[in-house]
Amino acid sequence: MLVCAVILTVFGWDMWSARKFRLSIAETESSTLARSLADHVEATVHVADIALVGVVEQLEIGGGSPAQAARIQGALNENLARWGRLQSLTIFDMKGNRLAGTGARRPPSAPPWDAIAFHNTHPYWRPRVGPPIENWVEPGWSLLVSRRFNARDGTAAGVAVATIDLGYFSSFYKTFDVGSSGSIMLTDEDGIGLARAAGTRDFTGRDLSKTAMFRTYLEVGPIGTATITSPIDAVERITSFRHTAEYPLLIHVGFSRDDLLLGWWREVWRDGCVVAVMLACVCLLGWRLSRRMDEQQRAEAEARASEQLYRLLAVNTTDVIVKLSPDHRRLYVSPACRDVLGYEPSEMLDHSPQDRVHPEDWPAVAAALQPATLASIRRVTYRFARADGVYVWLEASVRSLDDGSGYVSAVRDITSRVETEQKLSVANARLQSQVMLDSLTGIANRRCFDLLLDREFEVCSRRATPLSLLMIDVDHFKAFNDRFGHQAGDECLRQIGATLAEQLRRPADVAARYGGEEFALLLPDTDRQGALLIAENVRSAVRALHQSNPDSMIGTLTVSIGLISAIPGAAVDGTGMLVSLADRALYQAKASGRDQVNVASTDLTETAGLPPTPARIPQSADAEA
Repeated sequence: MLVCAVILTVFGWDMWSARKFRLSIAETESSTLARSLADHVEATVHVADIALVGVVEQLEIGGGSPAQAARIQGALNENLARWGRLQSLTIFDMKGNRLAGTGARRPPSAPPWDAIAFHNTHPYWRPRVGPPIENWVEPGWSLLVSRRFNARDGTAAGVAVATIDLGYFSSFYKTFDVGSSGSIMLTDEDGIGLARAAGTRDFTGRDLSKTAMFRTYLEVGPIGTATITSPIDAVERITSFRHTAEYPLLIHVGFSRDDLLLGWWREVWRDGCVVAVMLACVCLLGWRLSRRMDEQQRAEAEARASEQLYRLLAVNTTDVIVKLSPDHRRLYVSPACRDVLGYEPSEMLDHSPQDRVHPEDWPAVAAALQPATLASIRRVTYRFARADGVYVWLEASVRSLDDGSGYVSAVRDITSRVETEQKLSVANARLQSQVMLDSLTGIANRRCFDLLLDREFEVCSRRATPLSLLMIDVDHFKAFNDRFGHQAGDECLRQIGATLAEQLRRPADVAARYGGEEFALLLPDTDRQGALLIAENVRSAVRALHQSNPDSMIGTLTVSIGLISAIPGAAVDGTGMLVSLADRALYQAKASGRDQVNVASTDLTETAGLPPTPARIPQSADAEA
């Protein structure tokens, strides 16, 4: 705790010192920049004053008459060209008449009455820097600097006015990097805004004399630094004031505290994370040192208890506990092997696990003993020869020891469970077979047909091989059922089911009862010609039953067959479409007179029949005979 307190104290003192240093540097920089910018403002206004002094001297030497003012137009042009920071030079008499001027794109919008009135009552020689004026000779704001010139008798003859574009100061202030939220402002000593780095449109002419910022300036004095919240954008800044030496102008340079402390906060977070890690390490080390002895003693006690418990379980459990060396030799076998395997533990020692394992099951046991599989418990089931030579089923749970001294395995006899599972598997297979067969005809039922159709459709689609489907319907079966009864009808369906089953030639071919008196034949890898041959054989075999059906045109039981053969995915995009096409062909066969085969087109809008054949034309019983 003492070390942590020292670290925190040193860290806090260092961060506080760094903060004070950053703010102190900012105060120095803002004060230095304010002094430089005040010198620049004073030099700029001084340029205008020098130009006015030259004009006034020429006017007073010549008497200050309007004629003399007009004669010095060339001197005005020369002065304006010499002092590039000036916007215009203009001469007015005391009545406000413009006597001469140059530099402006347009005449002044109005005489500078404030300047004329001021110089009329103030005969001393100092220049006057007036408040800003908008759109006087140029679009935007201008700063007016004026001087009085006298007639020969010493009375006021007029004023000479020079204008400076305040946008010049704004543009100049933008060249200084004071941060994203820093500020440079120019005001007069009465608190009227003149220029600002962020622009003068909303700032120039604004009265700031009532704000806390200007009151602070009045309290601090003509030169000073203070932390002030700006009335312009409500940003807290470290602001330095500087009043020019000769003119009533004031420079404000401010650095945002947030900008100044942004880097400091980053250092606090960075160094704070380092200190937090150090403190965590110190705390962890102290905790570990204080707990080390107790943990060691507890671990020794637990190890002794664990060993006693292990021996107790190994002796009394019904599972066989086996310890293997890294080269898979048996080092320990629990006494339970007498009851489970019929061997004494000593007979099992120093033997390989492969000894007495059924040869077919050894690969699985060897895989379970691979180091890559022993990161967690691995279970393996295998057959093992008991002492009497009978193979029993065992289940072993194997895992590696943490100290690398080998493996440990728990083995149990699961023979009765395996035999039960095998019997259950046989029963499930028999039940599944019964579920998939039609109870009346003994062939596949509708559920089995749907499953096999989906499977064969996917296989034929993947192999791009043809799949054929025959939809078979017993002709006039309802009338047959009504005439001879349901038992005769059921017997008729059994005969037809057996007839269809006899026509199957390959293991993949499927005969199914689709529903009622309707049957289906599924023929994978069978093209149209092969499927047509099987269909004709089915039709002929049913007629060969010679089952009497007075409602049939030939007097015997017949069937109608719809056939579709296509490559899945090419023209038939699903099993539903395949069955639909076969159904349409079956409907066409029944509509064309029954007792015939109709081959479907892969177009759902039509069903293509074959050329007329004797098998497709209903015949009389005598002709059939």
